[in-house]
Amino acid sequence: MRISQAVLVVPALALVAGCSLVRPASPPAGPAEEQAVIVFLGRAAGALLYDVSEGDEERFIGISDPGTKVAYLTPAGRRRFMVVGETADFLDADLAPGKTYYALVTTRPGWWAARFSFRPVRRAEAETGREATWIAEFRWVEPNERGQRFATNHSRTVHTKKLGNLPKHEAKAPVDRAKVRLEEADGL
Repeated sequence: MRISQAVLVVPALALVAGCSLVRPASPPAGPAEEQAVIVFLGRAAGALLYDVSEGDEERFIGISDPGTKVAYLTPAGRRRFMVVGETADFLDADLAPGKTYYALVTTRPGWWAARFSFRPVRRAEAETGREATWIAEFRWVEPNERGQRFATNHSRTVHTKKLGNLPKHEAKAPVDRAKVRLEEADGL
């Protein structure tokens, strides 16, 4: 590497390293008897995660990055989660009390930024598939102050993306929606 290239690369790496929106976190406590835990496994960078189960509210959960796990303690029952990038995508879930569930956060190309999707992790995959390895090896994270501010500052955009993309999700055929649904039996 030439010196002129190093002068450009080193500050860029320092800038990226200093802009993290997450910090290390402890593993979650087990859910109470009326609650469930959902763990989002990061296979995509910078995906914003939300609980959108309560009407018009978007409750910020965290930020998924490659090789990370974000845990969320939630009431059991029917829930809906959203991941936001260039657009919004949704994961419906029927969560049994006292169980832990897993969902992959994946990426695909967008027009100008990454688009994110969920893929439910089925019980057999969580127990013995490659997903079991990811569950064991990925590191726990939670949003830091900068991540919380970022989510707050982008809340209007997030809400707009939800309103624009949720009707498309709800209009999918039942067979297609079932592909992106966590079932009670998927819990561990």
